[in-house]
Amino acid sequence: MIDWRKVLSLCVALSFIALASAGKTQAETGDPVLKRWADWPYLTYCGGEAIAPVSLFTGPAGAENGALPSEGGLREVLADPEISWIGLAQTGYRLLAESPESASFVSGEISEGPRFLSLRKVEGQWKFGGSGPCFLDTVIAGVETVSWSLAADQPALEPGTRRIRIDLGPGGCSSGASQDDRARKPIFRQMGRRLLMTTVLEPLPPGIYTCQGVIDPPLTVKLPGRLGTRTLYDGGSFPPRSAAETRRPYPASRSARLRQ
Repeated sequence: MIDWRKVLSLCVALSFIALASAGKTQAETGDPVLKRWADWPYLTYCGGEAIAPVSLFTGPAGAENGALPSEGGLREVLADPEISWIGLAQTGYRLLAESPESASFVSGEISEGPRFLSLRKVEGQWKFGGSGPCFLDTVIAGVETVSWSLAADQPALEPGTRRIRIDLGPGGCSSGASQDDRARKPIFRQMGRRLLMTTVLEPLPPGIYTCQGVIDPPLTVKLPGRLGTRTLYDGGSFPPRSAAETRRPYPASRSARLRQ
């Protein structure tokens, strides 16, 4: 005779084991970048439109199967034969932002190079708005940051290093205005033995600016004390690059200025 109480107890136990195994598998197969930077403190700018925390990528994908109006529009756009030449991913989307007239999504994992897809509503129909790489630039207090790299003549970083020479990366169009002159005091944030240094530019007044290139001299930046055993990272984008990964191959050409 079957003891159904024992059978039920066994089924419950197996269910708990299955759930635990599923959770473990999900943790083990998660994006390694997000695992390493699970405590990332900043918002990021993706696709020229939406600001989202990187924790968005820890949530489930599959917005192409969702019930929101924009998610229905996403299905229509993905099925449109007229834009099949673009080669859009067909699955794995997450919703970044939605309004009555527009929406934006992101597909792919951070470690694989995510891509954004924007939609716009035209005469009541969702239409393809644009797509491209999703470069996760850091946003602090609503202002985009700018990346930096160690100047070519910067000596190797050591525990006693207190100042470094850096070159600022490309920012927005500024009609040739110097980025060095617009650089604010860097923002430092310590995360265990990792030290994030994030550079921010003073916003330009409203207007139209050309995108001519400018070569500024390196800046000299004062660290918050000796570097010690910490590893220095550029906090201007996600995932951040270590200082050693940022170094450029060409030499600096002009005198440095002090930012401290």
